Amino acid sequence: MKTVALVFPNQLFEITPFKDLKCDFYKRSEGNVHFICNEGKAIESAVEQTIQSGERVNLPVSVIATVPDKFGNEPVAKFTITLSMKEKV
Repeated sequence: MKTVALVFPNQLFEITPFKDLKCDFYKRSEGNVHFICNEGKAIESAVEQTIQSGERVNLPVSVIATVPDKFGNEPVAKFTITLSMKEKV
């Protein structure tokens, strides 16, 4: 899996984008798909935790996929993605 770097004020982090991924598909996503994650504060907290501890932090985040043109806000899929991050020194 490819590693990406995340720049956070004066810090550099190594993130293995997805440690694991769980998917539940409900409908065919025929159209423009919107992926929605409302866990920005939890991600920010995890980044702060890895700064303070110096250890790798794994954080499962929820993502909902919708196709607004066809189904409005009704989910066509739900994902749980575990982000894995560590401060790069």
